[in-house]
Amino acid sequence: MFEITDEMREGWAVYPKPKATPEDVDKLRAYIAETLPDLQTALSEPYIEFITNHGFVSFLPPAQSVFWYSVDSAAGTERHRGDVAYVMDVDRAITVHRNMTGEAGPSFWPVFLLPIAGSAGEDYILLELGGQNDRIFFWKEAYDPFGEGDNTRLGQVAPNMYDFINGLEPAPED
Repeated sequence: MFEITDEMREGWAVYPKPKATPEDVDKLRAYIAETLPDLQTALSEPYIEFITNHGFVSFLPPAQSVFWYSVDSAAGTERHRGDVAYVMDVDRAITVHRNMTGEAGPSFWPVFLLPIAGSAGEDYILLELGGQNDRIFFWKEAYDPFGEGDNTRLGQVAPNMYDFINGLEPAPED
């Protein structure tokens, strides 16, 4: 169950966005079936629940939110803070997925990760398709193909969409 704060509801009312329609969900399922046939039934039900009940919301003030993500390194596990600015609509998710997973050039992250939200910069929050737990990852913008140069790591944010949304914190006033 999603635990939506009053600040989130207030912010979403200031910047209203549409909710996903059954056609949106069907379009996304069809795209996944076409692009990743082995994962065609792998779209996270909590993600569908979120976009159909709450929509493609903006996390702008007063709903500005941050999260913590973990990255494994040679020195151990590093913990970093990221932000979420919006949940992207289906058309944008499909376009970004096509552009960032090798259809139009280098692949910036594995193809089984679907972009579902973005930061205030050019970073993306990604949903694992076909995983055991529908994990949520954070991809910090990098211009190298995935696995090369500065683009070698994804940060794990949450084990699922519920924990991602419920774990969001108000952005610090700094």
